[in-house]
Amino acid sequence: MDSISWDSLTGAFSHGSAGWYGFAQRVFALFALTAGPACCFVDAPFGRFPGSSRLVVNGNWGWLIMEIVSPISFCYALASPISSAAPFPSIPTLSHLTATFLALPIARRVLASLFLVHYLNRSIISTFRNPGRAPMHISVPLAAIFFNILNGSLQGFFIGGGIGTAGTSGWGLNDNAWAAPLFGVGVTLWAGGFVSNIICDEILYTIKRSRPTPPPGATPKERYAIPTGFLYSSPFGGVSHPAYSTEWVEWTGYCLATFALAPSLFPAEVLAGAAPGQFWMTIFPPPKGAMLVRVPKGLWPLQGWALQPPALFLLNEVSAMLPRAYSGHQWYKRTFGKDWPKERKILIPGVF
Repeated sequence: MDSISWDSLTGAFSHGSAGWYGFAQRVFALFALTAGPACCFVDAPFGRFPGSSRLVVNGNWGWLIMEIVSPISFCYALASPISSAAPFPSIPTLSHLTATFLALPIARRVLASLFLVHYLNRSIISTFRNPGRAPMHISVPLAAIFFNILNGSLQGFFIGGGIGTAGTSGWGLNDNAWAAPLFGVGVTLWAGGFVSNIICDEILYTIKRSRPTPPPGATPKERYAIPTGFLYSSPFGGVSHPAYSTEWVEWTGYCLATFALAPSLFPAEVLAGAAPGQFWMTIFPPPKGAMLVRVPKGLWPLQGWALQPPALFLLNEVSAMLPRAYSGHQWYKRTFGKDWPKERKILIPGVF
């Protein structure tokens, strides 16, 4: 596979929001295919794996800054029209963002709200609820900022349809009989995963509040405790990383709900796959002298569901979290030895 070309990078910005959408979608797909294998060999330097570098930042501030990027990117993209004309859309005003949100079909408003509620909790509420995150290497927030710019903007363009303030009436679901039930199931799964994720986080926060601040040089066993209760001790032995699995449930529900949406609101120029439009962009070197080439049909907005932003986000979550959950589980077993519940699995009770 060829390397990323400079022309393709500059093309993402010289062809407006359409060029960025095509570029970001390709990079997001590539990230999902590379992050997982990389995390199998290298543990991200934060939490239980801080590393020994001096390039560390405050855990709470690093977390807040890197996570708040996602809802900001989402809101910017939600209120921005898709266009191949440079420059990028200007930063929308609050009134324009509100008008765009209210102009969306109800189903898309619901999905936009779910995304923002998740990140309101993840970026702001959890930062102040957590008694204190461990310092993290500066590479962690920097990488997360890049990831969240990609994800936030892709989800915002996708849910908003790139329409600016134009809208359609009704719920905005497709005409299939299964659309409404599927949307309901997806939203219900999201809600169950979201609430369960908060409960799991709160168990860890409670452990932190109940333990005295460890002295410098304290061993991992003196600094950490074995979490119990709820999914940590559920039937079949519980799991060591329920916060990960509940977040997967959350975004699986979100992804399923998007399958019920009516055809895309994207403007015709973006959907016209047969035309040599400027949207069809690749991150790999195109033929000499040509900056923009057509991408696979699966990457067209709402043409191929499997590679659309909600599905790519879920794939990225699983790809990055699965190796870390495995490493964390092994760390727990090494640290607590015979005190660690032998029946406890990694992510799925009684299975894995």
